[in-house]
Amino acid sequence: MKRTLACFLLAAASAASAAPEHGRVPADAAPPPAQVSKPRGGQVVLLKDFNEVKQKNLELKQKLAELENARKSLEAELAGLRAGREAAESNSRSLGAENERLTAELAAIRQTSANALQIEAERNRLRETLATVERDLEAKRLENQALAEDSRQRWFLIGAGVLAGGFLLGLIAPRLGWRRRSSWDSF
Repeated sequence: MKRTLACFLLAAASAASAAPEHGRVPADAAPPPAQVSKPRGGQVVLLKDFNEVKQKNLELKQKLAELENARKSLEAELAGLRAGREAAESNSRSLGAENERLTAELAAIRQTSANALQIEAERNRLRETLATVERDLEAKRLENQALAEDSRQRWFLIGAGVLAGGFLLGLIAPRLGWRRRSSWDSF
């Protein structure tokens, strides 16, 4: 932009330096007689050239104003683009971190899913072991209960045997004929 503006100004300056100084016409260039006016002091001024230069100057000033406005709008756009780029870079960094986290999570899920069949087989084996242990426990419980019942019956029978033996001994002992002396008899 600045280069284009500089080129326009350089072109205007070179055109001004190539033009005759202070409205003087070189001796070898003669203007058409209708356009020449003779101001005081004997100078010949080309009105047409002066008006054209004036018009060109206005056009260049307008062009310069337009280019300045364009430069300002482009600078504002550039600032917006820079801010957008910074936001995009920040967003890119956060997305990169999120991508790394999700990649690690995916790897863990894949590892777990690869072991899914092994885990399922282990679970089935553990269920079978649990069922076997529960059956054994129930069998031991029933066996313990039977032994406790058997022990109670045995003690009941032992008690009944002692009672029957005592009853029989009580019936038989007085008939044996042993007489006892009483300690009161000896006096």
